[in-house]
Amino acid sequence: MKKILITLLCSASLYAGTYMSSTAAYFKDSTVKVRVASNSTCANAGVSISDIISYITPAIDNYWNEVTTSRLKLENAKTFNTSNSLFSTGKLCVNQSSTVSCSGVSNPIPKVTDIVIACNDNTANFSIGGGSPASVLAITLPNNISGNNLLGSMILINDTPSTPFPSLTEEEKIAVIAHEIGHAVGIGHSVNDGNLMFWTPTPKRFALGPDDVDALTYLYPKRFDGCGLLGSIQDQEPPSYLPSFLLGIFFSVFLFLLLITFQKFRFKFQKSIF
Repeated sequence: MKKILITLLCSASLYAGTYMSSTAAYFKDSTVKVRVASNSTCANAGVSISDIISYITPAIDNYWNEVTTSRLKLENAKTFNTSNSLFSTGKLCVNQSSTVSCSGVSNPIPKVTDIVIACNDNTANFSIGGGSPASVLAITLPNNISGNNLLGSMILINDTPSTPFPSLTEEEKIAVIAHEIGHAVGIGHSVNDGNLMFWTPTPKRFALGPDDVDALTYLYPKRFDGCGLLGSIQDQEPPSYLPSFLLGIFFSVFLFLLLITFQKFRFKFQKSIF
C-alpha cells in the first residue's frame, strides 16, 4: 500500500496598512449605507448626482463587498436629503465632540451617520500640506466618532475650478470612489502599490490588493474557524490573528494524526483480508 502524506496549512495574515484613527475606529453595524448629498451641484467635477449614485454600486460591489472574510456589507442608499450648503462649501474636519462645531473651524461640515458623498468647492479641503487642489481628486474623513465607534464619514469630491476629477474615465472615477469608501470605513493608506489604498492617487487600480483585504478583515472580521472547520460567527471586535492561527494549527495537527491513524487501521484491515 502506498503511503499518503497530506500537509494541511492554515495561513495567518499580518494585517497591513494603517487606519483612519488612533483607536482603529470602525462601524459597529454590519450594514453601512452610502449616500450622495442631494444639493451637490458638481459643476466643476463634471458629474451629476445621478452619475455619482450610479458609481456607488460598482465601487462597493466590485471592491469591498467582494471580501468574503469581512462581515461588512455596504449599501447604495442613493440620496442624502439636505439643504445645508456647508456640504458643498464647508470645511471637513474630524469631529468627536457632542456638538457640530470643530475646534478652530468656523464653517465645518455637519456630522453625518453612515457615509455621505458630496461635491465640495472649498479649496482649503484640497490644499493638503499647502499643495495645489489640482493634484487632489477627493478627500475623506470620519467626522462623527465616539471612541473606537465610527458613526459617520464624509467623502468630498474635488469641485474646485482646478479639480482633476473630470479628466478621469468612468472606470477611474469608480476606483477613486472605492478608494475613498475604504477611508470612510476606517482604512488608512497602504505603502504597497499593489493595493487600492496605496497612498498616492490610484485611479487605475481596479481591484483590491492583499493589504486592502487584510485591513477590512481586521476591522470587520467575519470568520473565526480554524481553517474553515468551525462555523461562521459574527464578531463585533477586531480580533488578534494569533488565536485563530493557533487554533488552525491545533486542528491541522489533529486532522493529520487522525489521517495517520486511519491509514494504519486501513493497512491492518487489508492485511487481515488477504
